Amino acid sequence: MRLSRLVHVGWIVVAALAYSACREDDALSPAPSAAAPACDDVDAEFEGSFDALARLVAAETYRAEQFANEDAFVTSMQAVVDDLKAQAQQFNEGQKTHRIEPWEWKVESGNAAEPRYYWVFGFRLGNGPRKISLNTHFDTVSPGDTDVWEPFVLTKSRGETKHGGEQDLWVGRGAIDDKGPALATFLVLKDIARAYDGSPLLDDITVELIFDTTEEIGAMSMRRYREENAEEAADLEIIFDTFWAVRAEKGIERPVFTLPREAPPTAGVWIDSLNTPSGPVNQLPDRAEAILRSDSPEALEELALHIEADYADHPFDDPSYRRAELTVDTSGLPDAIKLTTLVAGAQHASVPQENRANGANPLVSLTNFLGALAEEEVIVDNDVARMCRFIKSTWGTRTFGEAHPELLERHDEVFTEGNGTTYALTRLYTEPEPGAITLNLDIRYAIGHHSQPWDGESEGLLCGDASEFAGIFGQIVDEFNATSGGAPITFETATRIAPDIRRVDGPTFSRISSAFEEVTGEPAPAVAMGAGTDAKAYVKAIAAGALFDTTFGAPVNYHGIREAAPVRDLALSTKILCSVVDREIKQAKEEHPEPVAGVCGASSARKRSSVTDDGHDH
Repeated sequence: MRLSRLVHVGWIVVAALAYSACREDDALSPAPSAAAPACDDVDAEFEGSFDALARLVAAETYRAEQFANEDAFVTSMQAVVDDLKAQAQQFNEGQKTHRIEPWEWKVESGNAAEPRYYWVFGFRLGNGPRKISLNTHFDTVSPGDTDVWEPFVLTKSRGETKHGGEQDLWVGRGAIDDKGPALATFLVLKDIARAYDGSPLLDDITVELIFDTTEEIGAMSMRRYREENAEEAADLEIIFDTFWAVRAEKGIERPVFTLPREAPPTAGVWIDSLNTPSGPVNQLPDRAEAILRSDSPEALEELALHIEADYADHPFDDPSYRRAELTVDTSGLPDAIKLTTLVAGAQHASVPQENRANGANPLVSLTNFLGALAEEEVIVDNDVARMCRFIKSTWGTRTFGEAHPELLERHDEVFTEGNGTTYALTRLYTEPEPGAITLNLDIRYAIGHHSQPWDGESEGLLCGDASEFAGIFGQIVDEFNATSGGAPITFETATRIAPDIRRVDGPTFSRISSAFEEVTGEPAPAVAMGAGTDAKAYVKAIAAGALFDTTFGAPVNYHGIREAAPVRDLALSTKILCSVVDREIKQAKEEHPEPVAGVCGASSARKRSSVTDDGHDH
């Protein structure tokens, strides 16, 4: 630190001590302030944090299906905890009065079907009664196809975003979801601690960082932490994990459609199996693979000669549809042909419309194509083909339910046209469960698909804990089964959580927007989205940052291969977040109006699904 700054800081510390000796009601006393301007250089600090983020990305903090890698996960997460604690300790050596203090809440689950620990940790600064929390997470989604990228080695690239134009990108799993933003909150806390070291203002407020370890599997830890530590609840909690700034989140529905497996046909060409890799239901699959067999080697070889061209020429249900890349493996002839389609673009299941516009869902492409071949009697209409026909007739390649608009299509004044209920086909298995074919969907739904309407005034979850999909899918399945032949398709569906609505003129959103405008010169956009965040169901929490537009595809590739953090955008977000905290510190003693949640009757209470967590509510 330069001598001139040391002199300046020393003078402010003296002033702060003098202030604390004065009576609080002394109108002539100058208002306390930061020892140095807060937030001035925090964006530049983020731009210089590549190495710090690289260490975080190198920690493999994803969970395999059925928690198969839980030992490795716990070890990697503990390495993250230890690294941050060491950085905090080193930072505190330069502090005179106020230090950032680590905290941790960790409880064994005792359930093999859940993570080993419900685990939340972080840091706190100050000791005031008012609290602002910055909430991020260090767990990630699975790495995806490691043959095409190195997910745990942070690399540098360039790309163009809708908001920030062409800029540097840092590429690696967790770079934008959510290790980059988590690192940004750590930089903000250190910047605030430096600026307010010795200031009496930190006697009025506590600034807290929360790092979740189970966000990608349903925020199990945060839910339990909040339930068991209600006295620790923040007056304002910012979920720094999506966009500036979220005023509404769609409801989440998770149906599973099932069809019993039948004996294979004895003649013709048929689909023997069709599978996606195992993975979370809130992530589009990396690929889909179908095995075709026949009683006639000649028929199979004949189909192999032209099936790739047939796929390229297939009209689907929309001439402008972007089909997934197909490869045809004939090495198994004369016994089998393997068809493989590959994902392109955004893989977060909350925005399948974006994937459809700029990428491709491999499951959608392959099942629609094979369903059409069954209808044209090119292949036998066996059990797998019927599931393909069901997908083709119920959703086709579209994401807003256009094939059954009266039942499946909904949009409203909050989730407007082009941002209504969406349907993402994410998992299809004919193996390793040979007894049944199962299809999993991730549905993010608008107000019109919920059992209770929004009153237009209150904030938070809509009343009622159920959607209308049980009746809707019952009608669709009955109509299909009546004419499909073979064993009937059945289904189960669960409403994970209701839509959550915030008023743009409400007290929480308004405070975020004011800080956003202070830095950018414009009020914060009001985003209604499908992705679920830890703000859902908690009216004092709001999702705000780190991205500036809702593009989940390239070059960001949210939840996808080559996930990337746009550096200039994220640096600006860091500065805005710091401004939010700075304003909260200065206004800690002011009266803040509370957001108002509506009153629900006992039969329509706001609550999450009571269904056992399968996770992936985000």
